[in-house]
Amino acid sequence: MLSVAVLLAPAALVVGAAAVRAGLQAPVLFLVALVVLLPFGDQSIASQSLVHLVSVAATVGVVVALALRRELGRRGSWLILALSVFVGSAFLSTTMSVAPARSLVVATTYLFGLGVAWALSRTCTTWEALRFVATTLALVGGAVGFIAVADLGQLRGALGGNVVEGRATSVFTQPNELGAFCAATLLIAVGCSVAHRRTAWIWACRAAAVGATVGLALSFSRGAWIGAAAGVAVLVVLLPGLRRPVLRAATAGLVLLATGATVAGNTPVLQLLLKRLDSLTAPSNPYDERPAIWSEAIHQIGQSPLLGTGPGAFAEKSVADQSVLRSDPAAHAHSLFLAVTSEQGAFGLLALVLVIGLVVAVARRVRAVSGVDLGARPGHAALTAGLIGALASVLGQGLTDQPAGNPIVGTGLWVVLGLTAAAGSLLSSPQDDRIRWDGGHPLEVSSKVSDGGPAVRTAMLDTGPPAVDPRSNP
Repeated sequence: MLSVAVLLAPAALVVGAAAVRAGLQAPVLFLVALVVLLPFGDQSIASQSLVHLVSVAATVGVVVALALRRELGRRGSWLILALSVFVGSAFLSTTMSVAPARSLVVATTYLFGLGVAWALSRTCTTWEALRFVATTLALVGGAVGFIAVADLGQLRGALGGNVVEGRATSVFTQPNELGAFCAATLLIAVGCSVAHRRTAWIWACRAAAVGATVGLALSFSRGAWIGAAAGVAVLVVLLPGLRRPVLRAATAGLVLLATGATVAGNTPVLQLLLKRLDSLTAPSNPYDERPAIWSEAIHQIGQSPLLGTGPGAFAEKSVADQSVLRSDPAAHAHSLFLAVTSEQGAFGLLALVLVIGLVVAVARRVRAVSGVDLGARPGHAALTAGLIGALASVLGQGLTDQPAGNPIVGTGLWVVLGLTAAAGSLLSSPQDDRIRWDGGHPLEVSSKVSDGGPAVRTAMLDTGPPAVDPRSNP
């Protein structure tokens, strides 16, 4: 084994050096590598999650590349600033945590995610680069969804579909995390399928949407289903022209699932799906501890209203309070808003509301673009709407769960936030004429001179003719 490693070491060094060189020329490649490695994020190296280590490496790579270009001082994004306030509140709450070591670890992972979001907001300075990263994330989500088919166990339902055993987990540790990831990437895949102009990429994104839908269904996560429905609602509100295509896609997806369930042999997938859907309107699970968990979260908020009990310290505080959950404490409050408020107090909640408000501001720009002239810039609006729909799906599922604690889902969320920040900056950019959709390479980098002058190409990676802005044609 050692001899094989010695033989492969030179090749690994050469490949690594080539990858770093390519990343320094096109920094967005560092972040694309992070997205590609997301499915392996639960793996650990030296007791550290792989996805967190790659996040740090990608951020450092972007910092070095931008420093070499002298672009670190460019104006940032308001959304990134709001996310910085949220992370700052996490570190502030750590100082009063009942489990300071645990809280410091959680706050540090937030910092890693913030670095990724910042790096995306700085490297995705063209719509081509933004679409490149978003499409990669959509394809990864589709692959994760298809893997869930092979991972599906022997399904058994009880209590009218309120309890289902044998649910798929794919690359995750539990089904709700799979549902959250697939719900978000489904919305991104839909947006990317509209944003692309080349048939091959359109169908690739549609296939990714199918894969994400399969993973979402086989997760049997009602919270993720609610989140996906919320995301689709946001998508069609922002882009009224997508209502019929989304309806057709939803119908095709249901037909596909029904067909797959029919040929599934002895596994009653369709019957359990229908029972699980029906349980949304008639929940009845005496083993569901959410009411007790929410009650404990409210109790903790009352004890530490300003700074909370510390990030990730919900379980430790439950034991310390001698609550009804002390024998089997929950890892979190099973509600995004209750979790943030109980762990980071009012400061954390205000920071979260600020982030949501700035995302809504980006959504208003999308609505303005699509409402005035969707035909001129359909890709801009659709791509951004898909990202915002993905964030809406997280909020929807966050009403009854908090799957973002998983390294893969959490890092994916920071990636979507960074892409949304980049999209917001591009939508409000006065130099929108430099945005190209079809003729340019997604890795082509644009930078501004220090006096705010015209864009200067610093890394020309294609040799084809320049693209023509569709708005310039009558």
